[in-house]
Amino acid sequence: GRYHALGLRLLKIRTGLGVPEADARSVAISNCYLVTEFAEMILNIRRHTDETGIDEKEFRNLFGEIAQTYQASLDNFAKMARLGFIVIFQFQIESMMKNILNALGRTVRPTESFYNVAKELLEAIGVQNRQPKLDLLYLPTLIRNTLHSNGMHRLQTKRIEYDGVVFEFIQNRSVCCASWDHKCLALNASLNVIEEILGASPVRSLPIIAEAFVAERAASGTL
Repeated sequence: GRYHALGLRLLKIRTGLGVPEADARSVAISNCYLVTEFAEMILNIRRHTDETGIDEKEFRNLFGEIAQTYQASLDNFAKMARLGFIVIFQFQIESMMKNILNALGRTVRPTESFYNVAKELLEAIGVQNRQPKLDLLYLPTLIRNTLHSNGMHRLQTKRIEYDGVVFEFIQNRSVCCASWDHKCLALNASLNVIEEILGASPVRSLPIIAEAFVAERAASGTL
């Protein structure tokens, strides 16, 4: 499926980095792979239950006692996974970009927005034709932001097209481009730019980028 292919792409990116596992770039891409693998598992569970069904006893053995019907709980399980997936994925990408900027000697406020971080990074490494690439990099975050507003887009109206699909975010309107398929396409669009960032000379020339949490755990022997 699409998420399996997305996971394989992430593994290929990680392998091509040629940096230690503790490097911030490797950590972020690895974590993106793990959450993508989880998303694929959820989709497989949902597909299996839709195609073959699952009896209530089997469901309760897997998930424990629940107040709702097991079908409603299964629907909510898939919904929570769909909502959380892109939030975690984008957090990893944002953290990686901040770590790269810091390694390049750029000071980044911890509370700086994803858009501003991405914009500064593209400028710092001299990416050409920046605005369309910034839009693609920002696309999954636009989807993520709507989830923080119960499916509503609160920012200025934005329209982004990729691979023949239009992602339209109309101010103060609900969005219709946040399905599993839309998210996968948006993340692949973003990864095109991320690969360019990771392959840029100023980034590749950095021998190692420290990832604070991993470094701390490694030093304490609890990694």
